[in-house]
Amino acid sequence: MHHRRKRPAPFAWLSATLFLILLMLVPLLAARVVSDTFSRRGMDFDVTGASLAATRDAIDQRFESLMSGQDSRQETWSRLVGEQIERGNLKAAHGMLLAAPNMLDPQNSAALLASAQVLDLRGDDAIEQAALKYLEEDVRYAYELAVSPLRAIWRAAVVPPANGETTDEFTPSTAGLNVLGDERDLALQAARWVRGQKIDTFAFTLSGVGLSALNDQERAGASIVRAADRAGRLNEDYQRHIQRRLFNVAPPERVKRDLTVRFSGALGIAAQGQVVLDIIRSDIDERELSGLVEQLKLIHDISVKTSAPATIRMLSYVRNDLDLQRARLLTEAGGDRALALLSMEGATALTAAQTPVRWTSRLRIMLSLLIGMGLTLLWLSVDTFIRSMRRGRQVRRSAIYGLDQREWDHDNRP
Repeated sequence: MHHRRKRPAPFAWLSATLFLILLMLVPLLAARVVSDTFSRRGMDFDVTGASLAATRDAIDQRFESLMSGQDSRQETWSRLVGEQIERGNLKAAHGMLLAAPNMLDPQNSAALLASAQVLDLRGDDAIEQAALKYLEEDVRYAYELAVSPLRAIWRAAVVPPANGETTDEFTPSTAGLNVLGDERDLALQAARWVRGQKIDTFAFTLSGVGLSALNDQERAGASIVRAADRAGRLNEDYQRHIQRRLFNVAPPERVKRDLTVRFSGALGIAAQGQVVLDIIRSDIDERELSGLVEQLKLIHDISVKTSAPATIRMLSYVRNDLDLQRARLLTEAGGDRALALLSMEGATALTAAQTPVRWTSRLRIMLSLLIGMGLTLLWLSVDTFIRSMRRGRQVRRSAIYGLDQREWDHDNRP
């Protein structure tokens, strides 16, 4: 007699259902973790002690890797410095001098650092003076001539930059840079616009917002953006991006409509610059203005650390908000060395900006869930494999003696 076998638990379909559900949820949760970690919300490139140290290390490694395959590092380095001097990029040339300990071979690098320690100068000045000795004679002479105060004054007065080009002044001041114009310039543009003539709407709106709603630092950042756009050095993606931000702050259609209503049939609009500013100020969306102000402050910070021409050159590689944050962190950490790296790598240099991951409570919870789901998937896979290996023929069990068929046969074997 055999007792009725108990019905087994529905492990197969339960485990299969759970496995499929987890298999769908794990990629979605993993994508969310990556998005929150590496998006702008999770990776703001703020200037902190940790981010500055990590970025400086990354800059050093970039210079070393760029020079690692060169037969003669000293000759290559000297040639690169000479090229920057010829182009008028004195900040980049200065940055290459400061990067000499990473760009030269180990023997020359050690000798350079030893020479810098015995000089009366300290910091970057000592590195610069020690590095000059390793330049070729003509390059060293050209650099010393280019950075001399009299030479800088002569170049600024006699040799203006070509169209679309910028040259570095060796002082990072942006106080004298103002291409936004004044109230009269704005009123003249408004008069042409009201009469139906074509004007540069981006430049007009930027000047109007800058003169009516921004402080001096933000206005300096706006001037750099305007100068970069005028010189054709503004990256196309970033130009569209900041234009969209600007037009959200002060929509041109609304500004033109209000100007037309106010000055319809009236003469003398060119003499009413303050009225034009008041109209633009009344059309500004304060909520949208905060985002634009943040961008202009970052641009101003970069120009203070480097120079206005160097910032214009850097904007040619910036595509969005995140790139601008990277550029600010890169210049804060590397100074002129960042400009040197930018001249060698282009937009790729912006990826040298490093920032630690911000471990928020939300990120910790999602990561814990992801690990738990992964371990559950692993357990289901291993358990299913073990069960499949142990599967055999059905065994009859005695209802009286509680023995299965194999034990009964073994005990009664003659």
